[in-house]
Amino acid sequence: MIRFNNKINNLFFSNDIRKDHSKALDGLRGLAVLIVLLAHSSNTDLFFHELLNFKKAGKIGVYLFFVLSAYLLDKQIIEAYQNKKTSYFFWKNYILRRFLRIYPLFFISLLIYLTLEYSGIINNEWTLKRVLAHLILKEGWHFYWSISVEFKYYILSPILLMIIHKYFKWNIKYTISFISIITFASILLTIKLGLSYLSIVRYLPIFLTGTAIAIFEVKRPDEFSRTINNKGFKYAGILALAIILLSIPYYFKLITGQTIDNRLAYYYLPYAILFGIILYSAKRNTGIIRNILEVKMLRFLGIISFSLYIFHMLILRIITKLNTPESYKIYIFFILAIIISSISYIFIEKPLSKIKIIKRMPLNVYKCANNNDI
Repeated sequence: MIRFNNKINNLFFSNDIRKDHSKALDGLRGLAVLIVLLAHSSNTDLFFHELLNFKKAGKIGVYLFFVLSAYLLDKQIIEAYQNKKTSYFFWKNYILRRFLRIYPLFFISLLIYLTLEYSGIINNEWTLKRVLAHLILKEGWHFYWSISVEFKYYILSPILLMIIHKYFKWNIKYTISFISIITFASILLTIKLGLSYLSIVRYLPIFLTGTAIAIFEVKRPDEFSRTINNKGFKYAGILALAIILLSIPYYFKLITGQTIDNRLAYYYLPYAILFGIILYSAKRNTGIIRNILEVKMLRFLGIISFSLYIFHMLILRIITKLNTPESYKIYIFFILAIIISSISYIFIEKPLSKIKIIKRMPLNVYKCANNNDI
């Protein structure tokens, strides 16, 4: 049993040995993908229980992904600026790793859809032209819209941080003002112009919340530490999570009798702030939110979350067509999704995450390094 547990830890929890790795952020990613899975299964009338009705709540989970992704990504870039490591090789690795993070699984899932189309299992949905449109980020059917949006932020983020570095010198006052102006401008543009659901501008308030937290943590570490461990902040994460859950259409109508469309631009900033508070709570040394997010099963879902996100709709479509009792389908869906995503993580995601460009040393330096090793 001990040997088996060690193998599981090596496969899925190998980052735990790193001092800078946050277990709670694994769980936060797990929470995001769990919301998405419950939402999409609810949309097909598959429920664990009638009270677990997450219909039309999928975007809430995606918003959490956006905040967390921006925070983790931009924190690395900010630290690179701070340590003067934004070299040519840093940006080459940045581009390579962002591409490998998204495109291999993205392409594989699109290829599966195209194969199912040509085999007659699904009809009038996927063509080669549509697949190519997705790959160049011009289309985003179903859940694929978020892939397009997130990859666009991978491109935009370094530009915004370069502006802050070059022109504002990481001055917190000027930086926050700059981010605030962009945030409110994006909300106004979205409301007034009705920007496309694939527009990165539409979701900037959500991404920039993660960016702002990353800047504050790296550039003002002492203040950041005092803030997250403040007694008044102890239960803020629980309150924020409760408000988010109450904004799920089923629960909102159950309590207020009214309907809510949480996909409107009016809600982007409130969601961004609430998820920012939860992210803060996850970074605390102690607390209820951190304890919840460090539950190993939730962390496990977070670690395989991208594969889960990419493949869950394919699995769900197959499950809904099975000739089995409806009450069993939700369990079959989750079990299959976890198994397939675990395999995908082990054999695709994890190996790809280790690929990077290594700067070649001059021959004399290489010899010195070898001699020192000896």
